[in-house]
Amino acid sequence: GALMDPDPPALPEDLTAEAAIRFLGSGSSRTHGRAYTVTREGTLSGVFDVDDLLHAPAGQGIAQLSRPVAARLSTRADLSDIARHPGWQTEHTLPVVDRNGVLVGTFGHQMLHELEGGPAPLVAEAPLGLAVGEMYWGVLSAVLESIGKVLNTGDAPSEAEERR
Repeated sequence: GALMDPDPPALPEDLTAEAAIRFLGSGSSRTHGRAYTVTREGTLSGVFDVDDLLHAPAGQGIAQLSRPVAARLSTRADLSDIARHPGWQTEHTLPVVDRNGVLVGTFGHQMLHELEGGPAPLVAEAPLGLAVGEMYWGVLSAVLESIGKVLNTGDAPSEAEERR
């Protein structure tokens, strides 16, 4: 979770091209040439090129511009599996979805280069044994454990617990 971009350019699939352009132009979302469509529940439903959006009739729905997402990553994916993902052959950024298909972020190919120590090409056997989801859940469980202790005892966490 800490390695992905938690703010992907995603728009509800029922928006018109005009509304999508206003949203993207408002600066409330970053885009690198592509944006994702999601259901109102947040489930990833497609991807479209922003250039196609700019040339679309104002009233056209962005769902008509989007195409199925060919490659996606799971929040539970191991980084070594991510490094070998075939989606990198055609994409620079892959969407990250939870087990229900909800878009939770994106993971860029550049991040893999940084994790490997620089601009060298990816090596599938690289020791990237960390899991994206494990890092997220590890931090979350420590926070929840501290909150639970405070609620159960009424005491604040000790210094050692806070450092952890």
